[in-house]
Amino acid sequence: MLWMICYDIAQDKLRLRASQAVLRYGERVQRSVYECHLSHRELLALQRELGGIIDPVCDRVRFYPQCLRDRATIRVDGQGRDITADERFKMV
Repeated sequence: MLWMICYDIAQDKLRLRASQAVLRYGERVQRSVYECHLSHRELLALQRELGGIIDPVCDRVRFYPQCLRDRATIRVDGQGRDITADERFKMV
């Protein structure tokens, strides 16, 4: 399933660690927004990993599922590579 993952993390060091974690599963589409094709097991692993990185008092991570119907309605303006629903991401 395709997931959009975004975060608001105050500390630079924690934000970098979170970015590195998410990039192992998907691709950055905005500064703190990623698109990831995740199995249920991968989703739980990433949620667990990010939960151990962030400061739950002041940071937030959101996971938005994107079904195929929703994916077809996403509008992207500007430049950048579009990610197809069936593409698997290489590890970065």
